[in-house]
Amino acid sequence: MKILWATPWNVDSAIARVSATVVRCLKQLGAEVSVVRTEDLTRVHSKPLTEPFLARLPFQLRAPGDFDATVVHFGDHWPFHAKALAFLQANPCIAVLHDATMLNYFLGKAHLTGGRSAVQKLCDEAIRMYGPDPSATSAPSLDHFDWVTSAAEHWPFMHEIASKASAVVVHSDHCVEALPESCRSKCRVLMLPAFATPQQRLPRERLEGSQVVLCTIGHMNENKRAASVMRAIAALPKLMDRATYTLAGPITDDQRVALEALATELRFRGLRILGRVTDAEMNACLNASDVICCLRYPTLEGGSGSVLEGLQYGRPMLVTNAGFYRQLPDDMVWKVDPANEVADIVRHLEGICGDYPKALEKSRLGPGWVRAHCSAERYAEQIMDLCRGLLHLKAVALSRGQLKAKVAALGGREGHAPLNERIEVVCESLFGIKPKIHVEH
Repeated sequence: MKILWATPWNVDSAIARVSATVVRCLKQLGAEVSVVRTEDLTRVHSKPLTEPFLARLPFQLRAPGDFDATVVHFGDHWPFHAKALAFLQANPCIAVLHDATMLNYFLGKAHLTGGRSAVQKLCDEAIRMYGPDPSATSAPSLDHFDWVTSAAEHWPFMHEIASKASAVVVHSDHCVEALPESCRSKCRVLMLPAFATPQQRLPRERLEGSQVVLCTIGHMNENKRAASVMRAIAALPKLMDRATYTLAGPITDDQRVALEALATELRFRGLRILGRVTDAEMNACLNASDVICCLRYPTLEGGSGSVLEGLQYGRPMLVTNAGFYRQLPDDMVWKVDPANEVADIVRHLEGICGDYPKALEKSRLGPGWVRAHCSAERYAEQIMDLCRGLLHLKAVALSRGQLKAKVAALGGREGHAPLNERIEVVCESLFGIKPKIHVEH
């Protein structure tokens, strides 16, 4: 099986890390994989991903027709996926949608390639297709993009990608709901594969009288809800003086200033903002934690690599009860209602810190659940199965077309029942299916 794998390939892309893990497994299954980068390298200056196992893979693009199947990855950041749309012309093509909305992707495309007029046209199209954003306080403005996070929930913009792909892969059930009705039959839900983690230390058994370490990992944008976690800590006097809250991951200067200002306002001295960290530093951060906060709202991801990474450490984990996170077992994580966010975090932290041994009984299910459901090997096998199925359908379509052409050349008439039945018998004997054939003269 020759597979063209179109993906970002840089150290700042979680999708690139997923790709490297899955491609390694595909090669172990005997596939011949060619990786092609989808970034706009005039705008992306991150270092390329280094993957010794894949060092010899070609990055130059040959004709998609040279491959049995094309797999192209889409996320909501246009510069990382700027070249991805071109691969949808391949047949067969599998589009992997890593986010539950593509609004930011198409806004990025419009803004960077067409300017204000293109952005306005996209907004007009969104209102025409989906209606106004019901949670918006004002109409979309071209002078700022503060409205995008809210609008993204209501304007998924999956149709342009899903309608052109031969098949669509998503990583949670709620992403299927964002697809156009006409595209859902060709969609498969595959659980996002987890990254292999370094050594995990067992959590300590008790917290009485000691520091309590909470952490949030990943890109520190507003939807990580770090401000809500700090407000919840401040509402618990017994926790306030002995809590450390660590944020590990890239953060903008504006976001850092805002969170530090909130910590000062709340008189919370335990905030530690690490910024970008190495894999070893991330491992140390998770090993040192007592509680992991993986809150996301609005919930725009199709899956969450940071949740799967954190679950492998067996610590109590808080997640938002929405989107992908809603599918996680209730007896493994602590779910937070976004409509009652701070109060729910307070309630869960009181319970976890009040009886940490009992909390650990629940959180220790995490590593086993990830191993059972989030295997990169299983993901690769499912991609291979999907490629084989699409090749089979392509062969059927080709043979059907050839049969129609032959019949027409012999003077066959459309609607000639005996002739149609004979063609269906032939197709069924060759391919195990019985397609409807309309003979055209």
